[in-house]
Amino acid sequence: MVRPRGKLITGTPYADNINIFDPIDQMGPLHQPFHRCILSKKQLLALSAQDGWRVERVIEKNYFDTYFPFVNAQFLYHFFKSGNGLDIAFKTPKICHFVKNPTLILWGLFGRFFARSRDLVLVAKREQD
Repeated sequence: MVRPRGKLITGTPYADNINIFDPIDQMGPLHQPFHRCILSKKQLLALSAQDGWRVERVIEKNYFDTYFPFVNAQFLYHFFKSGNGLDIAFKTPKICHFVKNPTLILWGLFGRFFARSRDLVLVAKREQD
C-alpha cells in the first residue's frame, strides 16, 4: 500500500536485547497479546530487504525516549512496575502515587539518559516499480 519512493516506518521490540527474566521487559516488549512476533535485527533487515525495498535507517532505541519530562520508556516501565502492571496506565494518575514512589519523579526527569535498546525502528523506502 506504499507508493513508489514512499517510506515505511516499522517499530518492533528488539529480540536481541530482551531479557525474558526481567519483569520490566515482560511488561513492555513481551506484553501479550500485542507483541506476537518479536524480531531480531538480522530478521528485520532480511524481511525489509526484499521485494523492492531499501533500508534507509535502523534506530536501536525506543521511539518513546524523548527529552520531554516523563516521556521516556524508563519512566513508563517503572510506573507500570509501581502499579503492579499495565492497568495503572489506564487510570488517572494520583499525586499520592508519586509521593509513595518518589523515584518515579527521578525516572520521569532523567530516565531518557538511562535508555535501554529494547526496540528497533526501521525506515525503508520503496523503490520505483
